[in-house]
Amino acid sequence: MMSVTHILVGGLVMIGLIAGARKIEDADKKNRDLLMRYELIMQGSAGGIWDWDICKKQVYFSPVWKAMRGYQENEISDSESEWSDDIHPDDKKKVMAEVQDHFKGKSKVFNLAYRVRRKDGSWIWIRDRGKVLRDHTGRVIRMAGSEVDITDYVNARNQLLQSEQRYKSLADVSPS
Repeated sequence: MMSVTHILVGGLVMIGLIAGARKIEDADKKNRDLLMRYELIMQGSAGGIWDWDICKKQVYFSPVWKAMRGYQENEISDSESEWSDDIHPDDKKKVMAEVQDHFKGKSKVFNLAYRVRRKDGSWIWIRDRGKVLRDHTGRVIRMAGSEVDITDYVNARNQLLQSEQRYKSLADVSPS
């Protein structure tokens, strides 16, 4: 009788282990699928992502984020200064104020266009968007987002504005 009980209990334990293993396999597959989806979306968007652990003052910068700035994967650390040190001096005050406003809850999403320096010293325009994560007390603990290089757009817009100004100047001086 005791051995039958042991066999039944052992069988139930095995069934439980097999069911648990299947759940782990299913969760693993879902995680792999999500990761594949995320990677595909990021490749298709041509955007770089970042994830800032504010407490540790460390940032994950995606390979696309680094490449937009002309860097190889191993050339940038996870220090927050890798981002902040390369903001254009004319834009830095506004960028930092917008980040602080977002931390204070004045905006639902951080969303700003500004210039950053590339490895070669040139400047590009980026559209940077991010959102904070707060702990249970409301303290900001994390901020994550994405950046897209909008240099071509900004240059085209500036050329159009210059062209419009030249046309207006010519129209102003030409006889009616």
